[in-house]
This record gives sequence, C-alpha cells and structure tokens, in this order.
Amino acid sequence: MVARISIRYGVLLICALLAGGAERDAIGAERLIEFTGSLAANEELATINTRAGVTNRVLITKPTGAPKGIFLLYPGGEGFLVKRNGKLRGVRRRLFARRGYIAAVVDVPSDQPRGLKGEFGKLERFRIKAEHTQDARAVIDALHARWQLPVYLLGISMGAISVAHIAATLDDPRLSGVILLSSPSERGRHASWVSVPDARLDKITVPVLLVHNSDDECPGSTFETALTYPPMFTASPRVGFIEVNGGKTPLSDNPCRGKTYHTYYGKRGQMVEAVIQWLNGKDIRSVK
Repeated sequence: MVARISIRYGVLLICALLAGGAERDAIGAERLIEFTGSLAANEELATINTRAGVTNRVLITKPTGAPKGIFLLYPGGEGFLVKRNGKLRGVRRRLFARRGYIAAVVDVPSDQPRGLKGEFGKLERFRIKAEHTQDARAVIDALHARWQLPVYLLGISMGAISVAHIAATLDDPRLSGVILLSSPSERGRHASWVSVPDARLDKITVPVLLVHNSDDECPGSTFETALTYPPMFTASPRVGFIEVNGGKTPLSDNPCRGKTYHTYYGKRGQMVEAVIQWLNGKDIRSVK
C-alpha cells in the first residue's frame, strides 16, 4: 500500500512540474521558473514581499500616457506567470495598457511552486484561502503606493476563482470592480475542485462583470452555468454579463487552454474594449 501511494504521489508531482513554471534547485527544493528574457520598455517585473518569507512576482505593463486605473490580472490554469519554456503569460496585459491602464499580472506566491491547480484539488484550494487575499492586499499596497488609482481585479478561468474570493474578503475601498472571464463552473476529476460559488459572492460590494464565450467548449467552464452566477452577487451595486460569440478557429486540441474560444482567441481586443466600456458605465451585453 505504501509503495502504491508513493508511486501515485511521484506521478502527480512530475505532472505538476511539467505542467508549468516550477523547477528544482541544487538541493532538490521546488521553486518558480526564473524569467531570463527581455521586457518591453514600458514593462517591469517586480517582486513584492507579501507574507513572512513569501514573495509574489508581478509583471507590470504601463501605458504611454497618464494611467486611468490599475488592473490586477490573475492567469488561469496553474496560475504561473512564467511558463516552463521561459515565456510570459498574460497576453491581455498589453491590450489594457494600450487603452490607458496599468496591467499587473500576478504570479503564484513563492510558497506555491507547484501552482494553484492539480493534485485532486489540493493545490487549487489555495485560491479560496486567507493567505491568497493577504498576498493580493500586499500587491495592491505596493502598486497603490506608486499610483493612487482605482483598482480592478480580473481573472480568467481558474483565475476567476481567485478574483471572486479576493473581492469577497478584501474589504478595501481602493477596489472599484471585479471582472470574471470564462468562470469555472463544474467540480470533479475533469474540471476544477473549487469553483466561483465557493467564494462568498454575497459579500462582494463593488460592480461585477462576467464575460463568457457562448462557444466555449471547456467542460469545466460552461456558458449555461455562468448564466446562473449574476443573481448570486446580491450585495453588488451593479452586475453585468457580456456574451462573446465565436472567434478564430481554435489552435489547441484542449478546449480549456490558450488560443481557443475559452480564452477569446480572435476576440481578445474586442472583449477588452467591451470590459472597459462596461466599467465606464455603458450597458454592453455582447461582443459579436
């Protein structure tokens, strides 16, 4: 029995390491993949102390002119900022910067080197823990010390779980809105083990916008279930839902990964523009 458990754990660990941004150092301890590439002139990679002995990397992309606000972007999947191939995630960051906003892509914390998804729900449960909110508050503090601007939380797929939980527990007047893209819905072996309603949605007191592609084929993020979420935000002063239709032909065989309808492939620019217009008070309901 012990041997079987050890083998199973080893397989899970290998899968977690291969999935994204984790590696081992000289003494065998797991750590996040280092970024060794180059950044654009308007970008910087900051490391912020969030808890005792814990740091969070944040990729900051700035607009050319005076910024209008700050978007904290939480990636989907395992939540890694740096992939195993050394490339950065967060392609939407530049779309927000072009429209005048600071885009800050938040990495997983240094004490979660296996990421925030996998091992039968063990890893992703961090997304609904108090430490996740503590890290977010420290990131907001660091950014707000430089730019006294409204803060918006945006999460895609698994990142939407993080954003929902943080918004429900942050209790911070600097927070001005929440955007949930491709919200996870189902739980279980073939989906996430936690989902958006695991957060206290009735405690979110800022405007909330849900965005979902009606052609999303990810089994753990169904359009039909996302439609049931808006009534759960009972304390929010304004709740919206934007339906995105179609996009470019998916390039991935996994409908839950990048370059698919799930990630608004072919519609990212239009989607970001619709999000900003909604936050500015317009009644946007669809992106065709």
